[in-house]
Amino acid sequence: MIEIRVDPLSKYNVIINETRAFRPEEYVENKIKTTNCLFCAGNENLTPPEISRVGTSKIWSVRVIPNKFPILTLQKFKELSEGVFESYKGHGNNEIIILTPNDDEHTISFPIKKWFECLKVYKERFEANSKLEEVEYVLIFHNEGSKAGASIKHSHSQVVALPFIPHIILNEAEGCSNQVCCNMINEELKSNRLVFKNNDFVVFTNFASRFPYETHIYPLMHTRSISNMTDDVLYKLAEALSVVMKAYSKLFKNMDFNFVLHNAPKNLEYHFHIEIYPQFNKYAGLEYGTGVIVNDVSPENSGPKLREAIK
Repeated sequence: MIEIRVDPLSKYNVIINETRAFRPEEYVENKIKTTNCLFCAGNENLTPPEISRVGTSKIWSVRVIPNKFPILTLQKFKELSEGVFESYKGHGNNEIIILTPNDDEHTISFPIKKWFECLKVYKERFEANSKLEEVEYVLIFHNEGSKAGASIKHSHSQVVALPFIPHIILNEAEGCSNQVCCNMINEELKSNRLVFKNNDFVVFTNFASRFPYETHIYPLMHTRSISNMTDDVLYKLAEALSVVMKAYSKLFKNMDFNFVLHNAPKNLEYHFHIEIYPQFNKYAGLEYGTGVIVNDVSPENSGPKLREAIK
């Protein structure tokens, strides 16, 4: 059984899911190109039945499937708490978005049109999962490379629908309701941390970066979620993603990274953004014991280097 537990002291949520510890070898990353990749075109019968696709029945560019080894499942919500120990069944949903039919094509080199296509699918799956019963928050994330936690070489993102709002999102929502977020963007536009800007979005290495060369992408207009974006705005977001990814590729060879889409929780004020986390360092005792992160590259140094790489 999948179970969500709440620590009685810190109040952090933890998902207990032992089924994912026994994933078969076919789902372990293989750095050598193989014709047996489950996500490649031609192997559709090896995955769970698809939820949706971009393309025709024979030729596709993006596929959405249920996760064969889901973090959470659509089971009936039930509280399991005993005394001070708060827990409940792991109700939620977990989907995989296969971004390309080719396992040699990676997000760091996607052109603008490809990013636009992917963002439209992200928007569709965010909206669909937000409508699920008992779901309070939907996270879209992407792991690229083994250091970033990817278990499959083929580029894919995931959607996780949660029955609670994570603490980090609640903290950000509080800042958005107090105009901290909009004020922060205005300050970053004038700072040396600015990486890229178009008519609708700004990219910067944020002031309190937790990772070397971490970047954030924010809409200039106050926007709660990807659902509020027109196709024209999504295309500008695709441009920002494509530009910053190409800057990374110029500076680093085969960089492992994560990115997350932070959308608005239900019924709370929020400012949509994307956070990109390059994976160069490993956490150790200080980070695990206190939550205090040591970043050995200041955003004031990484911002200009990324900005220069765009030229």
